Parts: sequence; structure tokens; C-alpha cells
Amino acid sequence: MGDVRCPLVTGVLPTAVKLGFFDPAYAKAPQEAFIQHLRDSGADPAAIQQLVDSRTTEKHLGVLAAFIEEHFDAEPKEYETTGVDFERLFALTEAELLGYHGLLRYRSHMPTLAEGPDVLGLQIKLVLCGTLISAIRDIRCEYHDALARWLEAGDLVVSFNYDLLMDRSLAATGSWYHDDGYGLTFTKHGHRVGDQVEWREPRRTRSAVKLLKPHGSLNWLYPRNSWDSVMNLSLQPGAEFKAAPPSLYCIDDVYSRFEEDYPAYEWWEKYDIEHDDTTFDLHALLIPPSVSKPYRSFEGQMGTVWGAVTDALLGHAEELFIVGYSLRPDDIRTHWLLRKAARQGEKLKRIVVVDPSDEVLRRATDLFAPIAVTRLCSTMEEFAGHVVAGTA
Repeated sequence: MGDVRCPLVTGVLPTAVKLGFFDPAYAKAPQEAFIQHLRDSGADPAAIQQLVDSRTTEKHLGVLAAFIEEHFDAEPKEYETTGVDFERLFALTEAELLGYHGLLRYRSHMPTLAEGPDVLGLQIKLVLCGTLISAIRDIRCEYHDALARWLEAGDLVVSFNYDLLMDRSLAATGSWYHDDGYGLTFTKHGHRVGDQVEWREPRRTRSAVKLLKPHGSLNWLYPRNSWDSVMNLSLQPGAEFKAAPPSLYCIDDVYSRFEEDYPAYEWWEKYDIEHDDTTFDLHALLIPPSVSKPYRSFEGQMGTVWGAVTDALLGHAEELFIVGYSLRPDDIRTHWLLRKAARQGEKLKRIVVVDPSDEVLRRATDLFAPIAVTRLCSTMEEFAGHVVAGTA
């Protein structure tokens, strides 16, 4: 699977350390080239200097590292053994941002440069996207390939992962397309060519199966006002603020040389669009992996995906294979839906778990009662073997 694997919630920070993200000299040459690019393009000198100072005095990801030490008493060299739960860290980051924004409103004070909490919010997203992009860079998984070939027309895959492993395997079958395969309608589709993205209009396609991703995907992008992303323009009374258009963009894949391509705070800052004489950044559409997931904030984009999953489980699904999904108790919306399917699903008769954990099997058994739950095998490799042998 490459140098690193897609990490679990306690493995994100150790993986980021392994990739060098917390190294004070991380991507030094690209960082310097980026700063020079800003100078050459005529960017505000004060803003450039603030960016330089933040990296000199706080070092790369210094704001995030200090925040982790404050709440978990751990330095980067200790992340491997500390086992920081990334969902809890993300929830604490959201609390920090909410507290900061509350103070801005109460004090009627708006900063002229990005301050610590906003930098923190950007840095934790960089770590999340960076570890996942690096883990799947140039990777095709043979087990996902076997699963994609096993699926039949009309089948539905529901993935709570942001990565693109299943997407790549489905695309390789020749019967699944980005244009309609996600169950979403995109404004434009993009293909990376060198340092740029070539955008095209959606095509009329008909995918044999659907891949629904209720927590979002690394290659789904939505626009935000770039000034609001780091300067909280929408919180400023009377400020001229252009809201972003309700658009959704899809890049066919993400093959990033992360350390070279994205020296800024967020990997997706390379992508932007022009709308109504205003430039908007394109941000990855990800439901943040926090304990209290802010679904309502993304319901405009993701509501139809959840609707499709609900409709399938309640009215059409006969078999449900749960592969490598831990059924964490904090995933309240998913628990609600699966419990509803167990009690109200019109056709659901068979639940199969693929996971090595007895605890996951127990959670599934309790959740789907009175429908019986069986564990077919423990790993994705074993499941692929069953698929190939026709015993799944």
C-alpha cells in the first residue's frame, strides 16, 4: 500500500510525523518559492511578512503542535505512544474556533491578519488531507479491485472514508463514472494537468453501481470566500461580503506531490474559481471527523447522499456487508440510520460483518437486533478471497 497506510483515528498524528509534516524544516524550498511567488504577484507585503513570521517563530504546524501539547500533554515525538484520538482533537479545535469567534462578536473587534485559532483550523485540515493523500498516492488496492468486480448492477457502496481507493477500483471496471456514480450533480468536473486543472461540463453517464460517501470525499470541492476562510469577513458588521455560489466541483483523482504542490495552509488552495467578478477558494467537502459532526452545515451539499442511503436501506436493501467500519458510538447519525433500517427495512434480511474486533461484532449484533449478524471473516484480504471464490 506504499510508504504509509490510511490511518485510523489514533494513527493520523503518528502518520503525519512519519511524513515529516511536523518537521520545522518541512518543505523548506517549496515554502520559500511560494513566498517569492506571493511577492512577485504583488500580494500585500504585510500579509506576506505575517506568513513568514508565523513559520519562523512558530515553525511549520507550530500552532497545531502547541494546541495538542496544551490538551494532551504530548509533543510530536510522543504522538506514536500517546494515541491521541483525532476525532477528539478535531472537536477541541472546533471548540477553540467557536470560542474565538464568540469573542470577536462580543468585543466587536475584527483582526486585520489571520490569528492563532484560524491558523489552527487550517493546519489540522492540512494534516488530515496530507496524511490521506500521501497514503493513497499512486495506489490501487487489489482487494478493492476484487470487490468492485464482484458488485452487480444496482448495488450500492456506502463509504465513510474520504480516500479514493474504492473510487479508483470502480472506475477501472469501465462501468462506473464520476459524473453520476456518486449520486451527486457537480457543476464542473476537473482533470489535473501539470500545475493546473482542466474543467469540463458534466456528461450524461449511467453507472452500474453507486458509490455514496456521506462524510464527503477528498476530490469533492466547494467554494468559499477566500477572505472569510481566514479573516472571518462574514462576522464583521457591515462588511461587504459576497457569499459563495452553491456549486460543487469534482476532480477525477488526487495524485498530489503534497510537499511540493501545497506549501500553503490548505492543500486545496491551489484550486479556485471566478464567479461574479470574485475569486473563491475551492475547499475539500469533508464532514470533519469530530465527535460532534456538523452535518447541518453541509446538508445543502450532502443531504441528497444521506437521502439515497436512507431510501436504499429502508426500501431496497436485502443484504448489508459491513467491511472495516467500527460502528463507533459517537457516529450518532449513522447509528440512527442503521437502527432504523433494522426495525423498518422492508427487505433487509442478512447482515454480514468483516472485522477482526469482537467489540465491533457485539456493536453490530446489538444495533441490528432482531436481525441476526454473522462475521464472515476478519480482514479485507480474506473478504476479497471469499468474493473471488464466490462464497460471500
